[in-house]
Amino acid sequence: MLALAGLFLLPATKLPTALHAAELADPANLFKGVAPASDEGERALRSFTVPEGLQVELVAAEPLLANGVAFSIDEQGRFYVVETFRHGAGILDIRGRRGWPKEAYREDLPRERMRDLADEVLDMDLAVETVDDRVAYLKNYFDHNAESLAGTSDRIRFIWDSDGDGKPDKSSVFADGFARPEDGLASGVISRRGEVWFTNIPDLWWLRDNDGDGVADQRRSLGHGFGIRSGFLGHDMHGLVFGPDGKLYFTIGDRAANVPVAGGGALHVQDSGAVFRCNPDGTGMAVFATGLRNPQELTFDHHGNLFTGDNNSDGGDQARWVHLVEGGDSGWRIGYQFQEGSDAIYSQQARGPWNAEKMWHTQHDEQPAFLVPPVAILGNGPSGVSYYPGTGLSERWNGQFFMVDFRGQANNSGVHSFALNPKGAGFELANPERFIWSVLATDIDFGVDGGLYVLDWVQGWGVTGKGRIYRVFDPGLQGDPAIAETKKLLREGMANRSPRELGRLLASQDYRVRLDAQFELVRRGEDGLRELTRAARQSRDHAARLHGVWGLGQVLHQFRGQVTAFRARRDTVATLVALLADASEQVRAQAAKVLGEARAGESLAGLIQLAADPDATVRFHAVMGLGKLNQLSALPAILTVLRENNDADPLLRHAGVMALTSFRDRDTLNTLAKDASPAVRMASLLAMRRLKYDDIGQFLNDAESRIVREAARAINDGPVNGATLALAAHEPRDWSDAVVVGRWVNANLRAGNASHARKLAELGANAEMPESVRQDALLALGDWGNPSGRDRVTGNWRPLLVSSRDGVVPANALKPHVTGLFSDKSRRVQLATIAAVAKLQITEASDALAELVRNDDASEAVRVAALNALETLNSAELAAALEAATASGQERLASAASAIRARTGLGDALAQIQADLKSGSLTARQSAIRSLADVKSPAADEVLLALLQDLQAEKLPPALGVDILDVAAARQQEAFTQLAKAIEAGDGSPLAPYRFTLAGGDAEAGRKIFFEREDVACVRCHQSGLEAGGEVGPKLDGLASRVTPEYILESIVNPNAHIAAGFENIMVETKTGTWVAGLIKSEDNENLVINSPEDGLVTIPVADVKTRQRGASGMPDGMGQILSRQNLRDLLAYLSTLK
Repeated sequence: MLALAGLFLLPATKLPTALHAAELADPANLFKGVAPASDEGERALRSFTVPEGLQVELVAAEPLLANGVAFSIDEQGRFYVVETFRHGAGILDIRGRRGWPKEAYREDLPRERMRDLADEVLDMDLAVETVDDRVAYLKNYFDHNAESLAGTSDRIRFIWDSDGDGKPDKSSVFADGFARPEDGLASGVISRRGEVWFTNIPDLWWLRDNDGDGVADQRRSLGHGFGIRSGFLGHDMHGLVFGPDGKLYFTIGDRAANVPVAGGGALHVQDSGAVFRCNPDGTGMAVFATGLRNPQELTFDHHGNLFTGDNNSDGGDQARWVHLVEGGDSGWRIGYQFQEGSDAIYSQQARGPWNAEKMWHTQHDEQPAFLVPPVAILGNGPSGVSYYPGTGLSERWNGQFFMVDFRGQANNSGVHSFALNPKGAGFELANPERFIWSVLATDIDFGVDGGLYVLDWVQGWGVTGKGRIYRVFDPGLQGDPAIAETKKLLREGMANRSPRELGRLLASQDYRVRLDAQFELVRRGEDGLRELTRAARQSRDHAARLHGVWGLGQVLHQFRGQVTAFRARRDTVATLVALLADASEQVRAQAAKVLGEARAGESLAGLIQLAADPDATVRFHAVMGLGKLNQLSALPAILTVLRENNDADPLLRHAGVMALTSFRDRDTLNTLAKDASPAVRMASLLAMRRLKYDDIGQFLNDAESRIVREAARAINDGPVNGATLALAAHEPRDWSDAVVVGRWVNANLRAGNASHARKLAELGANAEMPESVRQDALLALGDWGNPSGRDRVTGNWRPLLVSSRDGVVPANALKPHVTGLFSDKSRRVQLATIAAVAKLQITEASDALAELVRNDDASEAVRVAALNALETLNSAELAAALEAATASGQERLASAASAIRARTGLGDALAQIQADLKSGSLTARQSAIRSLADVKSPAADEVLLALLQDLQAEKLPPALGVDILDVAAARQQEAFTQLAKAIEAGDGSPLAPYRFTLAGGDAEAGRKIFFEREDVACVRCHQSGLEAGGEVGPKLDGLASRVTPEYILESIVNPNAHIAAGFENIMVETKTGTWVAGLIKSEDNENLVINSPEDGLVTIPVADVKTRQRGASGMPDGMGQILSRQNLRDLLAYLSTLK
């Protein structure tokens, strides 16, 4: 008798104690912070918009659920809701690393390490290899206090209708106790016939309630090791969907994974998010697709294609709808998130190659060939996804996908619907529209009783203690027989039905019924096999045929290793092989797919023939299948597909690459590297990239520039370390080709001998070369002795085998060129040279540096850099250079001299500071105050005390306030601390502590914060001018001409105080008892105008308003804590330029 693995009860361990339904009814047992019952959920209905003919109803609300992240609806219509209470209470986010280490850890650190502490923490996070590594390094920074990392437990809430009135009224905590230091945010759940699967970093869990009391009695980890990094908040494990192959699929964001598997070894995804799949019992765990950033939920269409929405990186890129194929790489790498100008070629481009090389775009000619491009650019915050199962709504929705777009604010969030049209072996977007809008949804699912259920976060980014479930339905389908039949079939299940009835149900209108029947037939063994075979061969229903094919594929999987099932396996393979010639292209495609999955060698001839099929999707699956058979006799057919495709269809190219990779034949790949077809050569290259063959270096000499670029990309980014020397030895044909040259520079840095250093120095000194290339070469030389463990191009963790190298080698290479470079026409080249000289301790350059400081014709930036380099070199020329700088008449240079005096004690630093404070410009006075932090003496303390007193008495410009308060905080002396607190308190208003940030900022530094700081991510939601940005919040063009600086400041530190017009959601109750919900269009002393989804523009006299409730701003709270005072001042300075 055959059985589908994982559908039987699994060995399990006891769960920690959870609350039973009766206990939960007592408010004393609720989690702290769960909101009480109210009518808010009903009133919110007024603000929703849905297509004509549909309605929305509230199904459940707090306190039945709170902080819902994901949910699953079981066959009885009951809900399993994943609730987070760890969000903000036990979960770390690498963007907040500047504040991680505890004060006890920080207090004894030297100044240099304190300065670099944020980078040190990031390096540790990127370098970890296991979950245990992560916990260990965090304990170190948190003073070995593991409890501070544990926090509150997330949980699964079970919700049901106890009295049969169609409304859920009871709930229990199905499972909790997920509060270990290594636990992430619980983010995924699926239920099936009494079994529950649950994702919560670092585990994939299986749970079961044996006694029906709504509380799980058993649980088992099916896989451990997901989420080895702290990473970004919310980049957790999601997805959880059963595929038509009977396997469980799920996702993880770019927190990476290192998951041990049976038989030894591990699945290691280091630098991106991924999709995994396994059998229901956790066996057969495998990586399905990679290169994702933060995929959330997954959905299959009715032809077995898998899709997800992938989130953008808040760096000007956009969210994407992705068709997931086995082995597919979508291109994202975690290092791009932290690529902050280490490479001069990409220094002006956020996210480095991700943006610069247009990796995230839909298909285009210059796109990197190693990745599978997205289907479409869609949404801003993809979350829950679903596909219409076939019943529950009208026929209009057949073939429609649904995707949640979570933007942090209800009024501009909701659910998109759209279709896909075939395009080659892939798809293109069709007919996108808003399905339900003005709801801050996190997940969606179709219920057994018709309609789409929507899980509502309610408002904002943080937990609120609230949560709702809504149902979008068609009132015209009340009593619809197809809905009633689906509900009955799903509730009753398939276990007691005959094989013949199950066979008929493979033709059900509803995909869920068909899948249930398919799985049950597989479980029935040979009795079920006969019905699956009949459906695949003879059914007049197209869907039934596909489910028959998929079921046969499952059976073949079960047959593996079963000697007694030889005849059944032979007959099943024969059935599927015959279907390779079927009239239906989908049947042919799916037969090819399952035969390949089964490694059925008998299908070789049929798959070879199918590789010439007129349908691109069929060819894709045929070539993928041929690769899995691993027979070189299939090579001519595979090459024919590659040649005829000529790289036009990226999915066909991918199939060819996967097939070549499966062969693992180095000689064949080297032969193909010389093929006349560029497409075949490209496929050989990409296969070598996957196999890490160092032979890949030969493609650097290819006649096609596109192939040369892909080779450089593969060697550096793959990486293929064995080919680094080949890349370093390569002579680029086009020195303006950033893809090749940036990686060539990096290869020479990594190769590391004297000849490589000379090449970099000569490139930097060559005035005929592009400025950015020269700068990059010089900066690389400067990094030679102590290179970062992060790759200069990708930002991924890729340290050299030695942590430091002899700086004499690059110094000797650079010395002959220093004098000429110091006088170069390019300021960027001069600055890069000075930086390299300082890092490499080229003391022989001291005289030339001093001359630069004295040179009135040199730019001020160059003179300042030269002066700072003299300090770094501890040069004897420094004292004289300081005098020259002070007398230069250039403000920044003189301020730099004052700062150096304060740090080194050369000259009377305090006297210069006092002189600058008395007669210097505002900028000079700011610099002088900051320099005061390094002068430790009673006299300096008196100067600081006087500054504080003058600031309190309002005798000083407010633009000096930030600098004075920062220096006072650094002193850590009671007298300064108390006075500073009194000054900050001001008039006691909420903005008083921030009032000194309104003036004196550096607009250019603020621009970098706006576009590049990953912990602030302004550009995720806002656009500024012509530069890239998100569409979640209002555009900021002309901001400073519309509002005051105080308004801007309040919008940042208290975003709910003022919400921009068109973004403020409101619910108004009139004195006559009428409720109106929508967006504020305008408001004055007499009238309030609301744009209502129900009634259009509604004008309400202010005198008639009884109550009004505002929605939360989509901008997260806490920016005043994330940004330092100086950061905030600089950001305000930049925003004030937007006029």
